Amino acid sequence: MKLFLLAFAPVALACGTTVLPAVASAQDAENLDQAKLQIATDILDRAHPEETRFEMFHKVSRQIEAQMMDSLDGLVSDPGAREIIVTFQADISTEQQKILRHHVPLLMEAWAQSYADIFTYQELQDIRDFVATESGRSFMAKSTDVVSHPAFATANQAYLDETIALAMHRMPELTAALEAHAEAQY
Repeated sequence: MKLFLLAFAPVALACGTTVLPAVASAQDAENLDQAKLQIATDILDRAHPEETRFEMFHKVSRQIEAQMMDSLDGLVSDPGAREIIVTFQADISTEQQKILRHHVPLLMEAWAQSYADIFTYQELQDIRDFVATESGRSFMAKSTDVVSHPAFATANQAYLDETIALAMHRMPELTAALEAHAEAQY
């Protein structure tokens, strides 16, 4: 059982890093062009008003969680073990939401910093102009909906199933390496 739960860690990290931006350091923020950062912040304020941000991130998180839990079907044949995992995830879901709610402002700040670092000043102005249109706001607001669209969800589920199967197959190798490392420490 421990091995099964450990198998989810690499997959969760891989999924999480593609969906949620990493929080930049304070020094990185200081080094950014403040004019670019202001435009990037304006883009995100227009595209994702504050009252919609938690639900946007939470929706993506729920979709990934659902796909991870769907992967249990091929990996855990014992109904009792499956029920324990499902109950465990349901039990921590509320706590995960509280953690996410705390991190949303940090994620949005990092997102703006990322935009300011990645895009040129002119590109940011063009994006802001696009986001100022109804189509632009709609595009930005719906961009995270791709994760839960059936076509993407089906393709992503196949990816998750293979990734988790690989992690499970290689878990004895990881366990042996960790045990050898722990023994060498004592």
